Amino acid sequence: MFNESDESGIEVKEPRFRFFYIALILIASILICVPIYYNGVPTGNGYDLPQHYQFAQVIYDTVQNGKIYPDWIAATNAGYGDVGLRFYPPLAYYVLAGFRGLAGNWYSASFLTFTFWFFLSGLGIYLWAREWFEENASLFAALVYIVMPYHVGELYNAFTYAEFAASAILPFCFLFVTRICKNKGPLNVVGLAVSYALLVLAHVPIAFVGSIALLVYSLSWLRRETPLPIFLKLSSGAVLGAVASSFYWIRMITEFEFVRHATNEFSVAAYDFHSNFALSYFYVGAEKYSAGSLWFCDLVLLMSAMFFVPALLASIPLIKRRSLLPLIALAFLGLFMATPVSLPVWEHFPLLQKVQFPWRWLAIISMAGAVISALSFDCLTRFFANQKRPVAILIGGLVLTGTIFTATQVIRPVNYFSRDEFAKLMQGLQDAKSYECWWPVWANKKALSVTEKVSITDRNYEIESWQPNERRLDIDDGAPQTVRIATFWYPRWRAEVNGSPVEVSRDDNGAILIPVPAEKATVKLWFQETRGFVIACWISAITWLIILSILGYKWLRQGMTKSKS
Repeated sequence: MFNESDESGIEVKEPRFRFFYIALILIASILICVPIYYNGVPTGNGYDLPQHYQFAQVIYDTVQNGKIYPDWIAATNAGYGDVGLRFYPPLAYYVLAGFRGLAGNWYSASFLTFTFWFFLSGLGIYLWAREWFEENASLFAALVYIVMPYHVGELYNAFTYAEFAASAILPFCFLFVTRICKNKGPLNVVGLAVSYALLVLAHVPIAFVGSIALLVYSLSWLRRETPLPIFLKLSSGAVLGAVASSFYWIRMITEFEFVRHATNEFSVAAYDFHSNFALSYFYVGAEKYSAGSLWFCDLVLLMSAMFFVPALLASIPLIKRRSLLPLIALAFLGLFMATPVSLPVWEHFPLLQKVQFPWRWLAIISMAGAVISALSFDCLTRFFANQKRPVAILIGGLVLTGTIFTATQVIRPVNYFSRDEFAKLMQGLQDAKSYECWWPVWANKKALSVTEKVSITDRNYEIESWQPNERRLDIDDGAPQTVRIATFWYPRWRAEVNGSPVEVSRDDNGAILIPVPAEKATVKLWFQETRGFVIACWISAITWLIILSILGYKWLRQGMTKSKS
């Protein structure tokens, strides 16, 4: 199965792109999305889908208006706005908005987007598995990941779209860490930087979970004789990825206390990590176990194990020779962190608690398990040729059982928005109420009962301009007073009256208040970013320029080498 060695002494065959295998991954990705094409967009849990598409619509409108990255969402909540995209990673929505531009409508864009993420996830697993296995076994691993119950459920059951996208990017992080640990060349540092930056820009909980998993995975590769350059390459890739994504996280970290998601409201009850462990029947009690559908989580975990545990057990003598211990360590880490066994860890690390749902570690189990499942293909091809045929039949039957479970219990029972229902939903999203966790902490829904853009007593006014990030008013003379603007206050709003700066405050429900004098007043209100954010944007832009330059140089050099040969 292996016919040459790399610098680390591990027997591998050099990975090669095979368009035939990539085409099969694409076909599988299309097939897994066929129910969406014919039935509609999955409704999910009822909360996430509208917010995801509202974010995507904001990105689409922002780019259409000639701006790259939104800072204030102006249209939502009947024009009062919200700050969701200051905190939620934007990558998944740029992809969805991009396909919207290509397809011409959101329904077709959704099908293309979901197919793209499934394809990317399968490709990542295929390339990662190629570090150990031949093309056929690696293709099998890719197909397994595409039908893994948890991965499919991210889209079909819960519609945690951004998490689904991040689960397609994370395998590439593991791929480049593997290549760096096997000392395969400095360009893999750039690959790690790009994939890690995209992971951070896709979904924070999976990025946090993935960072822990990447650290443990890296440590499981390292040996006493491991050279210092490998440590430096891993660190450089992670740091470069963090710098490339700093335009997002620098604003998110410094302002997180301003958003409701940071309050205790979103870390208790259904969001409390204590109530969201896998294999927790004896921990949470029968009633909560049933009410929280934790039984289905356990069933997903069991069915995921069908794809790789039997083959793993059947191949125990070969595990060490094939250097699969890092993959096994990764799978055990996921199982440990997803179950109540890891409760002391969760209790002593408040930042980990922000993940909210320990069962999110099933994403790590699914990825590691998918690569390990390549052993199932190997077992099938080897055992069918000898006296172990019954074992091969058993392993094949269990893999088929897991696939049938995904089709019948994850995809089939899903409710869908039909084309017409989905089109109607999208039409009303632009100024619809957003999820309150993305409101400023001082905002109150009572503010929305006042529909006038400007509230002023006994003075005439004219709205000269009302743009998403800037408003201008001309107010006639009269009694001095405080003007109420139908926009939620945020510390980045600035105002001038007759060219002089004035303090912008808020009322009891969080709406903007601006003091105006008795004389005729020209009021200007605008949203202004901090200098730190502007600097982070420039640093990120320069970092991406350097990364693209390195990749471009490598591509040109390879092209020149091929032309000479």
